[in-house]
Amino acid sequence: MRSLSIIFLLILLNTTFFWAQSPEKNNQYELIKSFQLSKPSIISSSIFFEDTVTIQFILNMDDVTFHYTLDGTMPSKQSPLYNQNITLKKSSVVQVRAFHPDYKPSEISKLHYFKINKKIKIKHIKLSRNPSENYPGIGKEGLVDLIKGSHDFRSNKWMGFNGGALEILIELEKRTCINQVTASLIQDHNSWIFTPKLMEVYTSKNGKKFKKVDSLITNCPTIEANNGFQFLSSSFKKEKSTFVKIKLISLEAIPDWHPGNGSPTWFFIDEIIIE
Repeated sequence: MRSLSIIFLLILLNTTFFWAQSPEKNNQYELIKSFQLSKPSIISSSIFFEDTVTIQFILNMDDVTFHYTLDGTMPSKQSPLYNQNITLKKSSVVQVRAFHPDYKPSEISKLHYFKINKKIKIKHIKLSRNPSENYPGIGKEGLVDLIKGSHDFRSNKWMGFNGGALEILIELEKRTCINQVTASLIQDHNSWIFTPKLMEVYTSKNGKKFKKVDSLITNCPTIEANNGFQFLSSSFKKEKSTFVKIKLISLEAIPDWHPGNGSPTWFFIDEIIIE
């Protein structure tokens, strides 16, 4: 009887040891490690500022750290560690990624910030075509009011255009040195909204003879491309100009990988920034 008890005890111990070493628990740990963190939020009062703007990063989860960059490069664990609010004093491309010891790093959150030159005053703006009746925005003046639209393209700040090209002619109050023009757009492939394939920038002193100063071709859209705000920024040698013309040309058709393939694309714009 005592021999049977010893045998039973050995079997029980072996079973317990087997359970403790069960690959199921290892699998659970691997499963946890396969989870990816959500993208952190970048919080601030506005992306436009005259002197400074304060930003902070938020992700509601314990033991999360943030690494960021301000120059448009990809953040990694070797990038600066966020430990207090950041004050920007110049135009910057903010990128941040969240890290956690038990989970995969998040995808990168990205936002452009623009320091506004008080000397650049807009006198007049003209569009080559009207936006869709369903997405008129608040009128052409809304493209230069320095108020950013929300992530909802249906809000009244966004102007929507179905295919084709759009020319935006801006007259400045006086001849001014400029070297960068940015179009603020939104991308939402689920709603057939794509970034234009091309942006061209022209300058002029008299509004009659224009000089092309830059041409920006965007990457061919893929199924993996992120939705959200898009900024097409064109930088060029300083030009003393009174007139600035921006030409946006949409994709000819929705790509083959999309359910709406072959149909005209939409593009939405809420702001033009001249620096």
